Amino acid sequence: MMGMFTYGWGKSRQRIDHQPEWSEYALFGKKMTALFTVLQLAAGPMLLLSMDKSVQNKFMGGSLFHTSLLLTAILLAIVLCWLLLLLIKKDSRKVFISSITVLLIVNELDSP
Repeated sequence: MMGMFTYGWGKSRQRIDHQPEWSEYALFGKKMTALFTVLQLAAGPMLLLSMDKSVQNKFMGGSLFHTSLLLTAILLAIVLCWLLLLLIKKDSRKVFISSITVLLIVNELDSP
């Protein structure tokens, strides 16, 4: 979320000030968000697999509800990674709003 804030703040300052460092600030925010999202996507399954078997079973087949939540969160995280990489390549407000929306949905799915 901090990377998205950094990107949004850099873009808003760039519109006011027109200094090149604000565009670099926005680019840093986009890259930071994409990097942390990819790292979280890689770390999540490793953490789940390192847990006790009883905990693993509850998330991976013990309950259809928990398994579907886990799969939905993973699929949305992959979509979020794709949107963030698209945002790095093409600076678009529509892609930015879509990224924030998917980020909030994934965040809501992961919270208890």
